[in-house]
Amino acid sequence: MPVSLLKGARVRVTPNKQRISAILREKDVLELQRQLLTTVMEAEVLKKQIESASEEWASKTSEWESDHRHALAAVTSLKEENSRLKQQLEARPKAPEKRDIGGVCRPSHVHHQHHDRWQRGGGGGGCPDTHRATPGPM
Repeated sequence: MPVSLLKGARVRVTPNKQRISAILREKDVLELQRQLLTTVMEAEVLKKQIESASEEWASKTSEWESDHRHALAAVTSLKEENSRLKQQLEARPKAPEKRDIGGVCRPSHVHHQHHDRWQRGGGGGGCPDTHRATPGPM
């Protein structure tokens, strides 16, 4: 494995003593070559996996950073809109506060009875109001 892959990495590898011992006892050159090729290929596979994981990590990090920038822009925009809406609300003239007096509106059929009485001359000084309030339950 090239040293450049290990630069700055704090990786501690414990040697496989049994494997090292088996290689040192081996006298057959073909078997040693097979083991060497196997080890080299394993190292190449691991190197490619690390490179692939590193590229994927960089891609995901870039995607997360982009999402973060968009979220910050959206938050900034919403804060500005909120501030603008607060200013508009504060600039509006204050409407008189409506208060609940605990009254109950008479149903329309009661109004019609009063209206009919008024038309027949039984009513007071004019057409009754459209809605009348009566004390509610206490």
